[in-house]
Amino acid sequence: MRKAIKGIFFVSFLLLSFGLRAQKQIVTPVVFPSKLVVSKDGTGNYKTIQEAINSVRDLGQKTVRIFIKNGIYHEKIIVPTYKTNISLIGESEDSTIITNNDFSGKPIPCGNDGMGKNKFNTFNSYTVLVEGNDFSASNLTIENTAGAVGQALALHVSADRVTIKHCKILGNQDTLYLATEQSRQYYQDCYIEGTTDFIFGEATAVFESCTIKSKTNSFITAAATKQSQVFGFVFFNCKLVANTEVNKVYLGRPWRPYAKTVFIHCELGNHIDPEGWNPWKGDAMFPDKEKTTFYAEYLNIGEGANTEKRISWSSQLTDKAAEKYTTAQILGGKDKWNPEKNIVQIDPRPFADNAGHWYAIFDKTNIINALPGRPKHKPTEIIAIANNILLFQKNNGGWPKNYDVFANLSAIQEDSVRNAKKNLNTTFDNGSTYTQIAALAIAYDETNIEKYKLAAIKGLDFILAAQYSNGGWPQYYPLETNYSRCITFNDGAFEGIVSLLKAIKEASPIYDFLDANYRNKITVAYEKAIDCIIKTQINDKGIPTAWCQQYNEVSLEPAWARKFEPPSICNKESADLVLFLMDIQHPSKEIIAAIKNAVQWFEDSKIYNTRINTISASRLETPFRISETDKVMVIDSLAPPIWTRYYELKTHKPIFCNRDSKIVYSLAEVLRERRDGYAWYTYAPQQVINAYPTWLKTNGSN
Repeated sequence: MRKAIKGIFFVSFLLLSFGLRAQKQIVTPVVFPSKLVVSKDGTGNYKTIQEAINSVRDLGQKTVRIFIKNGIYHEKIIVPTYKTNISLIGESEDSTIITNNDFSGKPIPCGNDGMGKNKFNTFNSYTVLVEGNDFSASNLTIENTAGAVGQALALHVSADRVTIKHCKILGNQDTLYLATEQSRQYYQDCYIEGTTDFIFGEATAVFESCTIKSKTNSFITAAATKQSQVFGFVFFNCKLVANTEVNKVYLGRPWRPYAKTVFIHCELGNHIDPEGWNPWKGDAMFPDKEKTTFYAEYLNIGEGANTEKRISWSSQLTDKAAEKYTTAQILGGKDKWNPEKNIVQIDPRPFADNAGHWYAIFDKTNIINALPGRPKHKPTEIIAIANNILLFQKNNGGWPKNYDVFANLSAIQEDSVRNAKKNLNTTFDNGSTYTQIAALAIAYDETNIEKYKLAAIKGLDFILAAQYSNGGWPQYYPLETNYSRCITFNDGAFEGIVSLLKAIKEASPIYDFLDANYRNKITVAYEKAIDCIIKTQINDKGIPTAWCQQYNEVSLEPAWARKFEPPSICNKESADLVLFLMDIQHPSKEIIAAIKNAVQWFEDSKIYNTRINTISASRLETPFRISETDKVMVIDSLAPPIWTRYYELKTHKPIFCNRDSKIVYSLAEVLRERRDGYAWYTYAPQQVINAYPTWLKTNGSN
């Protein structure tokens, strides 16, 4: 009997264990993606924006980006308090539209709201309600189309740390409600329009570079700032415009007694009333609000900025008072929130060489030349810049040089560029191609617009196709019959390309759109490039030194570039290469040796007691450039070490060169046009020497 009981227990135990194991095997963890796509045609994860918001993990700690494809979304959207860290990103500011038409007094379709009311009021007439903290929206339109029927909100925001950029917020009365004193909100490059009090509420809010349009004679703002708040609404660099018939608009009137509103460096149109502000008389509950209200202006421009007739109880900030008005101070709070730090942008600095040439030199061979007075896109205008980059991309995937992708091109200019896509003058010179690819990756990561990803991959295909089997790259591809077919280290082209490949190889998240097979191809190209750097280090008399600007693509021997750029040891380009090599984690023994030898060369080739001064000179016009300055070498015992750009092979003497390709041995022997128009001296090796001790601590024993 005991044996039977033991057997039953044993079998039961086995069944229970098996059941538990089976249970463990079939439990699937819930996955909350960090990216979602909304598309009305069903090609995304969801067809409605609200469905996507509802799917986000409650009280999520990481940002979930909801990409919304173009379309008109007839929705009344709520982002509740427990849906935090949500970002809505439209495909296009003009074509991704969230719309609704509720208004105060309109019957509620389902009968009563949660409070037993059967009609909408001002505060629940919104198209979009944001209650969840750390919300952002970009590249879309939020509108209330109820019309001139009284209060009708487009956007109601009560959450904290909210960023709205490149959005259109459209309505009439009470378009934008900035709710609750605990809320901090940041609006950048937005277009906001309405009639009466169309920017109102209790929140602390900053408006940066926004266009504010008044549709009727009325009031723009109606702040309800609490007495405890240091700031209310602050407008920086905004443009105030109006419909043509509008001619009497006030900057604001106080909704509550301690309203605070300030306009700084804004352009005020002639529709702004000379008095500027209105006291909101007739409010029985708060009859004398102007006594405690703070309204101020500072260095505004435009016909409406004349302050001579401003009401006496408004202020003009002093320079000292204006210093405290920064986004960081206004919105910082205890957590030091600064939305400007989180704004994604395309850095114009890598494009500076291209842009500088375009604006400074009128070139008849250019497809288009710069037009005077044309505006430029701001670095935050990612879609406009990315579209320009696509416009300039050639059919083979590469880019030409010496154009400004930040330029706001005319329609004629755009057509000219578009019609020249078959002209394959594609290059890596002046930061071309690899810089555009990196910018497109940023644009795709920020917007999820497919064409940016495809263009970036096409650019990478171009880089892979242009690489020589020995790992180097020419300056131009397809190959030309001049020095540009040489392997070039000139002006950072090589390390620009290989830095891009390194970022992909090391799995930078910005390139997550590349699959494993493509990453493997990039890794092979990267390793070939590193091998090329090692093989081309100049070895004079058995002593490794540094690098030349250019190398024959077959023999890997130092080669001429332009007529004044001789085969030589070139310290500027070498310093850039060494800094790149020093950034490699876990370097090989060959890389370590190359760095140590180059640093020793930089130490040995220092020039002391020498300074190069730029002086004024008579105007000199040549076929190449116009010069109004000259450069001279002076003896200065206090001068820091300096290096010439070129050192002669074998002798290691500093050398210079004229356009006739004749080597000279002093700057004074160079004709003025070249003497003043080229960087013959450099301090770049000092950056390597400064960084070397820290690098050596990690890699010196390897």
